[in-house]
Amino acid sequence: MEATLADTPLTLIESLSGALVRFALPGGEAVFHYGADGQARAVLADGRERRGSWAPVAAERDCYEVRWRDAEAPSRTRLLRDPQGLVGVDAASGEPRGRVVAIEPGRADV
Repeated sequence: MEATLADTPLTLIESLSGALVRFALPGGEAVFHYGADGQARAVLADGRERRGSWAPVAAERDCYEVRWRDAEAPSRTRLLRDPQGLVGVDAASGEPRGRVVAIEPGRADV
């Protein structure tokens, strides 16, 4: 039997640490790495790369914040479960950002 996120005691955010996460975004698929060391890297669908740092938001369940080097303000995302899986939404507005396609623990190559 294959293990799923529902089978593990980790919170959604804990499952991101050290993992490669694939998101289906409006412009195509993007790949994010949330390092266990707090570093973040993304390769967007158009090939642009972003680097920064990330951390769970302690006071908010299933929420994390990324401070991209090229952005003025941090980006806060909440992961929500729905019947199709996981979706990332803007933590302030609730607007969908993208659907999680895969979480690959232990993968660092983006």
